[in-house]
Amino acid sequence: MGKDKYILIILLSIQPLLFANVYYVSPTGNDSDEGSINRTFATIQQAINKARNGEPNNYDIVRVKKGVYFTEPIYFNHDNQGLFIEDGTTIIAKSNKGFNNNGPFSAPGATLFNIKDRNNISILAYGVTIQMRKEEYEKLPGEWRACITLFGCSNVQLLGLTLKDAGGDGIDISPGTHQEYCKDILIKDITCDNNMRNAISVISVDGLKIENCVLKNTNGKKPGAGIDLEPNKFIHRLNHIVISNTLVFGNEGYAIIIYPVMLRNTDKTTRKKYIDVLFENVTVRDGQGVYVSYFSDDGPDGVIKFKNLLVENTTFGTWIGKSSKYLDLIFEDCTWRNIKKENPPLSIFRNDENTVRPGGIKFNRCKIFDSFGRPVIIYSGGNPLYDIHGDIDVNSINYNGPLVDWRKAELVNVDIVVKSDSPAGSGIK
Repeated sequence: MGKDKYILIILLSIQPLLFANVYYVSPTGNDSDEGSINRTFATIQQAINKARNGEPNNYDIVRVKKGVYFTEPIYFNHDNQGLFIEDGTTIIAKSNKGFNNNGPFSAPGATLFNIKDRNNISILAYGVTIQMRKEEYEKLPGEWRACITLFGCSNVQLLGLTLKDAGGDGIDISPGTHQEYCKDILIKDITCDNNMRNAISVISVDGLKIENCVLKNTNGKKPGAGIDLEPNKFIHRLNHIVISNTLVFGNEGYAIIIYPVMLRNTDKTTRKKYIDVLFENVTVRDGQGVYVSYFSDDGPDGVIKFKNLLVENTTFGTWIGKSSKYLDLIFEDCTWRNIKKENPPLSIFRNDENTVRPGGIKFNRCKIFDSFGRPVIIYSGGNPLYDIHGDIDVNSINYNGPLVDWRKAELVNVDIVVKSDSPAGSGIK
């Protein structure tokens, strides 16, 4: 089966579509032409501007032929569009050089692909690279020059791309002008490489699937994460999020950050926020591990679950700062391996003065492989610790000391079982 037919099947499996019109782009095209297969446009923007008559099940299609394209920021100005980019194509941000700080990507939020307040957009681009010029932005103000921004969008699919060298995020998922969240977003088979701030930033979303992705080598600006779930306002959402079969490695900051400090219910008359996030079959390698924090006593309710998570060769394993009062944090069949000596595989802490009851964590059938003589779990909160449950098996070479160090804190409903393959190494300090 040819690759074009294969990608068409993928597109049809996402949503049954008919094609209203098809517009073509090629490196030898002319924007004054009609955009037909024999009289192609030269720029993707021109084709997107023409593809304005699609309907929810009858998209207009832009077909980008194989080649190298240098482009200014691209804006999706209409709903119901499909962008199909041929394998082997590279789309490169035009340089700012020679524009005296007024280049195409000089503005702090200049993004290569801008999808704002749009519905029903699909980009299918297996074997395609979208590349910015990170080195040009390092001394410019701002950290928001993303490869792709989704602002207040619904029903968007991004498939097959490599996104690299952004002056901000690989992908930014944020609120828009008319809708304070994105809805029903699919990110599949995407590689984010060497972006400046985060590989993927999630500010507000209801319905997000990230599947079979590689998020690597983020560096340059904090937080420098693989994926950062961090709402900016109380009205923002982290709902129906599933991240699966994804590799996160070599990032300057934490591989995974979940930081909902702005979802605190400080107004007691307001309904408490609810969030739900699942990480399944995710591997974290190198970098700084996983950070889940600022779930205070007045924070959101809900569930965050890590299933079959592997954390290995990281500076930190997993840092957890949360209240036991509402949200459930669950680690199921997870493994930590070769966490560096300076930090234990699991650190639990009281994140701020608004957390009086830290805890609320379940470890089900988890494993830790550790070659250093140390406790594998340390609590450093000072306050009593609440509701820590489950079981962890520890493989610790030549270590017979305590596996858990609660730092003499009062324990309330803490019945976790941490056991070692060495009978003498199952103590609690």
